[in-house]
Amino acid sequence: MDIALDGPEDYAALQKTLAMIQVIGQLSDSLPDDPAPLGEPGSDLADLMNALPEPPVDLRLSISAGLATARAALSQISGFIVDGVPTTPSVMQTLVRSALLGAGRVVYVLGPSSPEARQENARMVLRQEGNSLMRAYSAFEQFKQLNLVPPADIMAAQRERNNVVQRGAGAIREEKTLVAMATVIGEMLTANGYESPEGWPLAELMTWIFHVYSGVAHGFGWPRLVPGSDSMPGHFLADLYMVTCVADFASDVALRRTIAAV
Repeated sequence: MDIALDGPEDYAALQKTLAMIQVIGQLSDSLPDDPAPLGEPGSDLADLMNALPEPPVDLRLSISAGLATARAALSQISGFIVDGVPTTPSVMQTLVRSALLGAGRVVYVLGPSSPEARQENARMVLRQEGNSLMRAYSAFEQFKQLNLVPPADIMAAQRERNNVVQRGAGAIREEKTLVAMATVIGEMLTANGYESPEGWPLAELMTWIFHVYSGVAHGFGWPRLVPGSDSMPGHFLADLYMVTCVADFASDVALRRTIAAV
């Protein structure tokens, strides 16, 4: 499989990416497995939770799921590469897509420096989660044979919570969330004394990876019409590195936002 290892620089970049994936795992291990205690009293996440209405999907569950998905997907890719486990290009790219969506959502919510921006972005993610859950409820309640119809009282209560969350604004789609997340990363770098390279097109890179890798995950043929290697569309190594960086940001900011300031 051609993952764009074309020279010494690429092999060095791959080793750097694999090392970052290990760090992401270590950071994730510092967080509780159970989402319930995520966010110590006095932490930024606890303050954020207190400022939000009760949603149909707890924000801590969303954050925990996003981090876990990113870590698991990247760890699987690392295992494929390091251990030489047989796989396919579409599996590799689908895992990258999952890691990007999970990690990107966490950065989008927890990355902004101001509490007001974190609240605004958290409400957007709650709307996204709520809409997804409501679509599932609408489908499940039509079941005639599977004993998987949620109880009516639970659906009624959840729909009321969702109505409260949805008031005032609509939810944006995943692509727009990733573009906004790229802006958040730029602001985080600036706040920590780093300068983004001139013309650094992170938002465009996120858009590229989202569309191409979503096309692969959906089994479409059009991704083979865009530039890529003999094995897959896009520059897999570069794309993997960028998504790993997003996951590293997500793990780091989650750790900082869930621990109370001393």
